[in-house]
Amino acid sequence: MPHDPLDTLSRAAVSPEGLAVASGLVAALARLATYTGPPRPRSVAMLDALATIALGFIGFEAAYWWTANDHAALAAGALVGVLGWNEVKRWAWAARARFGGQ
Repeated sequence: MPHDPLDTLSRAAVSPEGLAVASGLVAALARLATYTGPPRPRSVAMLDALATIALGFIGFEAAYWWTANDHAALAAGALVGVLGWNEVKRWAWAARARFGGQ
């Protein structure tokens, strides 16, 4: 039987790891779509997107471990990615202010 690359790709996309990456991407797209601040340099926007994807991935993995439900984990990962990154930024700004930053 010949190897079908699309079959392999579709199986990878619906695996837990593929869904974890998808939840991070959904979170990054949601943040991008709802951003209302001033224009940012491309490197800052890329770092923001990568951090959001990572937090979404972590949120998915934690929710999947807890519930074993793909759909709940996908939603939780996206939510953690969006809300979690805002909280991380708030902590960073508070630490910067506390330790003498601008």
